[in-house]
Amino acid sequence: MIAAAFARHVPLATVARRHGALAHVGAPDRDVLQGLLAGTRWRMAPPGPYEDAVVRGEIPTREGSWHDAFNLATFARFPAAKAALHLRMHALRDPAAAGRRTPEQDALTLLDEAALVVAGPASALAVFERARDGGDVAAMDRAVRSGDLGVVCFGHALLEHLLLARPPIGAGVVPLPCEQRPLRDAIVDDALATAIAAGRFDRPRFSPTVPWPDTVVESWCVPLGSAAPSCHDGGAMSDELPRGPLRRRAFVLYEGTRTPHRSCGIALAEAFGRPTPAYQSLRRGGITGEGTCGAIVAGQLLLGELLGDPDPTGKVTPQLRAAMTRYLARVRDELDRGGVASTVCNDMTAPHGEFTGPARHQFCTKVVAQVAQLLDETLREHGVAIEAEPIALADGTRFDPARDDAER
Repeated sequence: MIAAAFARHVPLATVARRHGALAHVGAPDRDVLQGLLAGTRWRMAPPGPYEDAVVRGEIPTREGSWHDAFNLATFARFPAAKAALHLRMHALRDPAAAGRRTPEQDALTLLDEAALVVAGPASALAVFERARDGGDVAAMDRAVRSGDLGVVCFGHALLEHLLLARPPIGAGVVPLPCEQRPLRDAIVDDALATAIAAGRFDRPRFSPTVPWPDTVVESWCVPLGSAAPSCHDGGAMSDELPRGPLRRRAFVLYEGTRTPHRSCGIALAEAFGRPTPAYQSLRRGGITGEGTCGAIVAGQLLLGELLGDPDPTGKVTPQLRAAMTRYLARVRDELDRGGVASTVCNDMTAPHGEFTGPARHQFCTKVVAQVAQLLDETLREHGVAIEAEPIALADGTRFDPARDDAER
């Protein structure tokens, strides 16, 4: 599943943080592809002579191609480096070469397609390089986490490789000295563009490679400026969200101590005042546990119900598109998944013992409550405010979520 791959692999999640719509399409259509370039100087173009087009500010793109979609995302994130790379390729063209490429053209192609850039102070890079020479991923991991290094997946074919679950390969590595702190995309972009323009990539020098896919290596590719998680971490580690009325209502409905328990999807649908039958199938990640957390999916469905076009033939409304992007980004960044990177139900709940046990139930109760808060805030940002109705409890009293806090 596309969404599951984006949740499972840190480099893909980093892309989705900026381009959330990518994680929720079967194949990237023209609207999604154009959205990747929003706010940039680049324009999409039909397939054709590539370097000529890029020099004009156009990127030849095939609709439905994940390879091309990740290429656009890289153009959007690192515009100066991509421009420098293709300008250099354009200058190196030799019509008399009859298709034969120079060593520099080979190197630039490998950089463009299959390289990780490891950026940071020269002293920290030296430690990383010693570990890489020895093929010691654990030592490289320590160097990344202790040496103030940032790692970016520049090669867009590497992202496609993760998404399509292709067999393991080696990813090339480019050590890039960057003394300026804090490390940000623009700093790496400028440094890499300068290196390309100066002819640093005169021949392929990307070995020794690092394993790809690999959970440790992938975990380095968090957004620059974020702390690299340990290879066992992922997702938010604490619940710092407010406790609004809709969150409180969803908490009581799922917890099931004062009123009969509802499954995650039904608790959220009922909390937001929507009919519940279709949400039955979200229980335990789509019944089997193999799907995305039912609470997260319920939030997506509720956004569709409340912000979508009621015309069944209508297109996605701009309001829904913006809200979905915002909601999914906040789920990735703020939902406490107990240190698990994945959003698959079985992955999230596994650390909490038997699915029918109290520890797992307590964990999922908190997840449902947090999703309700994220959804409520996202809806309000897009002009929809839902009133939290009181709940009739089993003992004949009423729980008023506007006044009572069930999570104390």
